Amino acid sequence: MTTQWRGADKNSLGQVAYEGNGKISINPEFFQHLDGKIDEINKYGLVAAPVLLWALPFADGKELNPGYILPDPEAVLLAKYLVARYGGNQVIWILGGDGQYEYHYEQRWKNIGRGVFGNMQHPGVVSLHPYGASWIGDEYANEEWLDIVGYQSGHNNSDKTVQWINEGPVVKGWQQLPPKAIINMEPCYEEIFFKITDKDVRNASYWSLFASPVAGITYGANGIWPWLRPGESILNHEDATGTHPWYESIDFPGSKHIGYLAGFFKQLEWWRLTPANELLAEQPGKETPHQFVSLLKSDNSTTILAYIPEKATAKIYNKRNDAYDAQWFNPVSNQYSKAKITNKEGIIEAIPPAGNDMVLVLKRKGGQK
Repeated sequence: MTTQWRGADKNSLGQVAYEGNGKISINPEFFQHLDGKIDEINKYGLVAAPVLLWALPFADGKELNPGYILPDPEAVLLAKYLVARYGGNQVIWILGGDGQYEYHYEQRWKNIGRGVFGNMQHPGVVSLHPYGASWIGDEYANEEWLDIVGYQSGHNNSDKTVQWINEGPVVKGWQQLPPKAIINMEPCYEEIFFKITDKDVRNASYWSLFASPVAGITYGANGIWPWLRPGESILNHEDATGTHPWYESIDFPGSKHIGYLAGFFKQLEWWRLTPANELLAEQPGKETPHQFVSLLKSDNSTTILAYIPEKATAKIYNKRNDAYDAQWFNPVSNQYSKAKITNKEGIIEAIPPAGNDMVLVLKRKGGQK
């Protein structure tokens, strides 16, 4: 966060980023403190992702959100100041955070985006972070300043959420967009509401990566995003009593598993992978959403990946009866094992060896075209 917002009305030194509403004044000392944090992120080889204008238009503390409370001209000026200040760093800009960018807010955010990024050669790439279970791809498809179409699947593991990820607007809409990265910027946070587990995190993350051309994923835990320390509460959010502090949360199982996920995809030409659920001969997720099997494939199906969230037989069309080498990748142990498959009558069948979620990796033998 680059300013005060509903989750923090000041920084650790008691400073605010700006004062005022109709006309604002910048507090340079606040940003001098922030400078070192962004520099440190880059120092460790990471790209910083500054949220310029947190924007949630409802819930407690919304009056602290600059993307909600500031008039358009002041919001543009504040964001342009931040872009000028941190444009020399390695950054991905998140113009708005947790905002509603459609309906009666749509023109406001298009005006802000164009005002900040539309008429200039800006450093970095630009995204928007929407509120939960909303899709802005259709409305913002032709906004040239927007490089990443972000979405947030939300913080629960309900059937409705699972269906939204696997069968909702992202799956239905990505092919209609001009080339842009599509990223779930907020899948469920580990330990949030004391019900989200590492399995839920893996499910939401893999399903999201298989729902559109592979571009990336984020990870969060309820003790990390507020950098929670023992005895602290989270302003304008649910009671944090019992939440693990940040320095323990970073070692949660799900945190490690997302590291394994990244390593897994880096071994592949992930930029060539696109959704391919049409290759499924059977979809168990139609009746039981948490059993939804997702497929990705490369050009000409030389590589096929199947994410199987619960132990079940995967049945994949192979109408040319091509020969494939097969492996299992275990997202929990980060281990590979040889996969036994049957390949007959135009269908490949495979049963995962473990009870947890698994990824089947099929690679066509001998470079067949």
